[in-house]
Amino acid sequence: PAIATSSPDHPELEIADDVVVIEIVDEDGKPVAPGRPGAKVLLTNLINYAQPLIRYELTDSVVESPLPNPAGRPWRCLLSVDGRTADILYLRARDGATVPVHPSVLGSAIAPLVEIGEYAFVYDAQGLHAHIVLTPGAAADVGERLRRALIDAVASTGAVPPVVDVLPVRALQREPGGKLRLVRSA
Repeated sequence: PAIATSSPDHPELEIADDVVVIEIVDEDGKPVAPGRPGAKVLLTNLINYAQPLIRYELTDSVVESPLPNPAGRPWRCLLSVDGRTADILYLRARDGATVPVHPSVLGSAIAPLVEIGEYAFVYDAQGLHAHIVLTPGAAADVGERLRRALIDAVASTGAVPPVVDVLPVRALQREPGGKLRLVRSA
């Protein structure tokens, strides 16, 4: 079932508390107070008896609103959904600290480049690798423009940009069923 929905009249994401239970927790599984970001969500499905989900872990960082539902309904609302915490890169800052770099930072670098049809990022000990599928007629410099945009986007977070390379490919590798094959290295 849907976990949270909005409407044009009420853009807040209302949690479907009548069909799911979501618990917003920190890295250790302890509850997080409304208004503070959680590290993950524990989902319990109340209506699927054939395949119940009980405290199923989603690595989404969300923030529950501390305010009452503005529509006057009894359901809680989410202030933000910040995406999968499992996909966050943790890079070194110039002062030696660690900076979390959310996937949306990388996505913002690629979004203006309409010549890129599909993309996937791989981060390993050698750096950040952007695998891109170009649209027909793409400009020859699109790879270099993306490389510079990625370096600038990462630097804007306060992180030291890793080595970035862009690899045009004919197609992204996919698992049976069409899901992208992700390769993760330490």
